Amino acid sequence: MTSIAPYLYIAQCPPGSPANCGRTSGTQETGGTQKTQNHTEGHASQTGPVTQQEEASSGNPMGMIVMLLVLFAIFYFIGLRPQQKQAKRHRELMGAINERDKVITSAGILGTITKMEGDIVTLQLDKNTSIQMLKDHIRGKQSDSE
Repeated sequence: MTSIAPYLYIAQCPPGSPANCGRTSGTQETGGTQKTQNHTEGHASQTGPVTQQEEASSGNPMGMIVMLLVLFAIFYFIGLRPQQKQAKRHRELMGAINERDKVITSAGILGTITKMEGDIVTLQLDKNTSIQMLKDHIRGKQSDSE
């Protein structure tokens, strides 16, 4: 017959208990059945004072709060702040454009502003072509080199 590896039971032992507490030492085969010999030695009750390991695994609430604050700061500096800066630059641009400015739209159309009525802007693309569009879709002013 082949031997079956012994089943090991690993229990958490309190500090100061013997090294083999809660473990089985082996198995015996007798007539086709197995008997497990369990050599447990007496040790202190598990309901005693909290050990350092249990205290560390319970988690520190201040550590969790600090972690959340760090995650929020990362999210703010990577996600929110750049978007706010871009929105501020766009608002400044919308306040600075005037008639006869050469602009670029978000669709890539180049033109000159001929008329502004509230949120609607009329762009002249060439001598015979002009279009109306929303002021918010102006991406920026054309540079002098274009």
